[in-house]
Amino acid sequence: MTEKLIKRRNKEKTINLILKVAMELINEKGYDKMSTNHIADRAKIAIGTVYHHFPGGKADIVHEITLNNIKKIVDFDYFNNLNDSNFKEFLNRLIKNHIKTHQENLKIDLAFEQAFLSNRQSFDSYISTIEDQLMISAGVLNKLTIFKHLTKQELYTKLKISFILLDSMVHHHTFFIPIFNTDEELVDYLLKLILFTLLKY
Repeated sequence: MTEKLIKRRNKEKTINLILKVAMELINEKGYDKMSTNHIADRAKIAIGTVYHHFPGGKADIVHEITLNNIKKIVDFDYFNNLNDSNFKEFLNRLIKNHIKTHQENLKIDLAFEQAFLSNRQSFDSYISTIEDQLMISAGVLNKLTIFKHLTKQELYTKLKISFILLDSMVHHHTFFIPIFNTDEELVDYLLKLILFTLLKY
């Protein structure tokens, strides 16, 4: 094993440790009462190491946790094998994963809101990442026959609207007042709404 590979693995190990400990502390204390010092103490690393990997402190850490959760929502192996016949199934799975991830990460999602409301730069970085992913998705979907009549930019706009609808409704359903009696009803409604937005709107 080369020295470069060892350094990369050690870096990944340290980053994963920081993220794991931060998630534990958010679930125990909440975002407000957690500090980078708490993370360093529990992880048994220097505070400088935390800031070396996450210069923006806990807002950057929550940003990274949120991006990792997005990766759990989208099944990228399935996404890369999309075709006209399995698109609806992919969308159904994505909606279910979005709801499940929200439900499993209630305190992390609250921390996400607190972090980004108090740190505009981190919020802008998150939005930029989401927009980049939506543009990549538009390029993939644009190859499907059902979307051939749309330009990549038109499809990107529809995906952005769909993402905002999905995220807002799942957030409200999970944190505030359930929109439907069951998650299955919400999935069914969102599937129809997003298909309408993408294909007919």
